[in-house]
Amino acid sequence: MQLSLSAKGNGYAQRLLDTYTQAFVSQSKAAQHVRTDGGITKVLVPAMTNPIPLDERQRLLMAMGIFAGSLVCCTLIGVVVTRRLRRSTGMLSRLDDDDLFDLSPTATDWDTSRLSETNVIT
Repeated sequence: MQLSLSAKGNGYAQRLLDTYTQAFVSQSKAAQHVRTDGGITKVLVPAMTNPIPLDERQRLLMAMGIFAGSLVCCTLIGVVVTRRLRRSTGMLSRLDDDDLFDLSPTATDWDTSRLSETNVIT
């Protein structure tokens, strides 16, 4: 397992990574009797920090590029699917008819035979 952390200052980040590493090791050792393989936990590489700070602009530009690309891709897929439905089955033209979705009640929909004088609230 490899942990990465973005924090202010090398010393603080190294102490925090070391704390997390020790917490994971402690939890793993406490749950050793529950594990089916009975394996032990060993930290091979101590917590280290890179003295070169992360370039946040590059990460932000990459995230924006991925978002823009996926937005364009989803829009194109939606347009293609809509056009194919419209062209092949005429489904969208049938769904646009108002009479298919006319949910307003008419006089024949109301069953007045069940109403009686006792059910009327005044």
